[in-house]
Amino acid sequence: MFGTLKSGSRLRRERVLIVEDDTGTRQLIAGFLKRLGYECIEAWTVASAMRLIESQAFAFVILDLELEDEEGYQLLHHSRAEQPIYIVVSSRTDVVDRLLSFELGADDYMTKPIDLRELHLRLQRSGKRSALDVGLKGELLTRELDGNLRLNMRERAIMSDNRVHCLLNRREFKALCLFLERPNKPISRDDISREISGRRHMKESRAVDVLISNIRAKLAASGSQSKIKNVRGEGYIFQSSENAAGDVANAELAGLV
Repeated sequence: MFGTLKSGSRLRRERVLIVEDDTGTRQLIAGFLKRLGYECIEAWTVASAMRLIESQAFAFVILDLELEDEEGYQLLHHSRAEQPIYIVVSSRTDVVDRLLSFELGADDYMTKPIDLRELHLRLQRSGKRSALDVGLKGELLTRELDGNLRLNMRERAIMSDNRVHCLLNRREFKALCLFLERPNKPISRDDISREISGRRHMKESRAVDVLISNIRAKLAASGSQSKIKNVRGEGYIFQSSENAAGDVANAELAGLV
């Protein structure tokens, strides 16, 4: 089983979000997976599931399509920028539902009634395949920040030596990933807004500025020397600690510091 991380702790259980409006089915799945060592959190509407995904990191999402408020498709459409593995568990047997689920980003599809042992095997298989798909062959999916700090892509956490310093919410994580993909290049507020919300302009005029301020604080709290700097008229630029050190050295050589 793949371990996950918790702020200020070592490896712990993987977190699973079970989105199912039938209480009996939801509790049956949760009870079974808890006995296997998973941490399970339950939701029964798309709205409640979205709130959980916004605030927490999950390794897996087990998703029913027929929920109280909306169809589960809405959650797939909303959440595919995240790293969880989505397994649809539905009574719908039509091939159209299966195809649509996969097109929207589901990793697997099971038709009710399900065998819980098979569900567990599919969780394990999907987790292994996810790691292989990104070329890590089972290693923890991370990206380098600076020094010994890394960004855990599954847990949305800034970590070092298997220890987590800070957890990021969904928007902070997506924005930081954007900066890591385009280091030392200005990124406009519109581009950041589009990346994290799918819209060119966020509803709150200063929402991007507040978001960047929060990321800066979490980088600093983690001991990162990397900086996110304002670029007048262009937006923001992510400068790694190595590049920042090089700039200081160049300035000293030029007699500017």
